[in-house]
Amino acid sequence: MTRNEIIDFLSLAPNTTDDELLKAILEKESYFKSLVSNAPTNLLKKVYEKNIDKLKEFQVFIDNSRQKLEKPAIQLDINSQENSSPDFTISTAPTLKYEPAWLIRHTENSSTISFALTEGINTIGRLIEGCTLNVGIEKDMFVSRQHAIIEIIQDNYILYDIGEMGVKSSKNGVFVNGSEKRLKGKYLLKEGDTIQFGNTKFVFKINTQRNIADVVNEVSHSDYMRTVVINIL
Repeated sequence: MTRNEIIDFLSLAPNTTDDELLKAILEKESYFKSLVSNAPTNLLKKVYEKNIDKLKEFQVFIDNSRQKLEKPAIQLDINSQENSSPDFTISTAPTLKYEPAWLIRHTENSSTISFALTEGINTIGRLIEGCTLNVGIEKDMFVSRQHAIIEIIQDNYILYDIGEMGVKSSKNGVFVNGSEKRLKGKYLLKEGDTIQFGNTKFVFKINTQRNIADVVNEVSHSDYMRTVVINIL
């Protein structure tokens, strides 16, 4: 294990300080813990638990490399560094106090509705009774039960197929901005990107303190992105 591997896993800048790195690890661990109890399948639950174990290894690695954990530069409600155990939850960044982004459904002959995205991992898939998803897509046979992920880390909005989490990939893939090429790897979303899961299209919008009703109205009056034809052969 190297420091660069930890930075790559967390999608942080190369010049990230140890204090910032530890803060990001604890925040990430907290999110995975919150997802474990609501995991839609046992397979996805195991993926979350595996990532939690990996984050704990990261903490040990950094502690050992520093020999002695320095007091974090950020202000935390703690009395000693013993509180940096896995059960400790750091006060969240301001972006966690509101919805950092939305997916707005924008598909021909369908109503325009919004889905709030939160900091951390957002799961996207076919809406089935009993499943807990951030974005549940209904009446689309081409969408897998677990189809894709949008991961929000500070100001980074990362889209990828569920297969990037070490499980089976979605059957029909993810398409961005009308491209015929199925998404491979991770894609850094930008304001206004159109994402297609199955035959359902969404417009990605970043929360710039605008009213969600205004955002939905804006999207509803915009032109539709071309629909990629799903090849089922």
